[in-house]
Amino acid sequence: MTNLASLLTEHPFSDDEALLHTPDRAVTAGDARRGAASLAGDLQAAGLQGGHAVATQLPNGPEAVIAMAGIWLAGCVWVPINPRHPPNEVTRVVETTRPAAVLDHRGLTAVLGGRRYEPGVGFVLWTSGTTGRPRPILHTHAAYMELIDRVLGPLRAGPAGSAGPAPTGARSRPPTPNLIPVSLALNAGIYNTLFGLRAGAAIVMIERFEPREFAALVKRFEIRSTVLPPAAITMLNDDSEVGDLAPLKYVRSITAPLSGSKRAGSPSDSVPSC
Repeated sequence: MTNLASLLTEHPFSDDEALLHTPDRAVTAGDARRGAASLAGDLQAAGLQGGHAVATQLPNGPEAVIAMAGIWLAGCVWVPINPRHPPNEVTRVVETTRPAAVLDHRGLTAVLGGRRYEPGVGFVLWTSGTTGRPRPILHTHAAYMELIDRVLGPLRAGPAGSAGPAPTGARSRPPTPNLIPVSLALNAGIYNTLFGLRAGAAIVMIERFEPREFAALVKRFEIRSTVLPPAAITMLNDDSEVGDLAPLKYVRSITAPLSGSKRAGSPSDSVPSC
């Protein structure tokens, strides 16, 4: 059965290669894999079984990715909660999804008695609430992997008539790191993190979007494409100290409609969005 945890456990980076980055630190692939396995063991030792939900409320960073993979390794269902949610919203999520354990900055708390989901369910997200009260949506491991591969497959195939894959045993240059400027409690953050891992790339995460920090990371990690919500795109355009986003070429607008207005001569003039 497909399990999205394999995107970390089977990532092509060796154990000593830096895989998960923030602006000021990095976690190797080996440490990430060991952390995920350790959490999975803790969940099982606490009495959680396959299908039990585990809620996490963690800031964007390596620990959030490690927790996600560890929950899946244990056969459990991940329920991400935005760290910026007010207490009443957190209560509603917990009451609706009925997790058997909660992981936050204080550590792991097993509550048990939680709901057990059907086999194959990977995580629970919420609708935006734009057409009514937000509702929980179940995402399965298999369907989400297929969603990623439908996009990644043609990219891996390359243009018609290309030289094809590298010889057996050879490792080509890894793809550009994926820069994740949105919360891992949002589908856009989850998708782009898992997409990067599936592509064999490193992951760069920021806890809160700030234009100058974003621009510095683009340059440092040679980011060529990313995703941004319209508010972040506006912040980049309006920040007079951000004058160079090279080598960034492509930005995909996410989460909300993007206004057609932009500052003349801004980076977004040559950056398509969809």
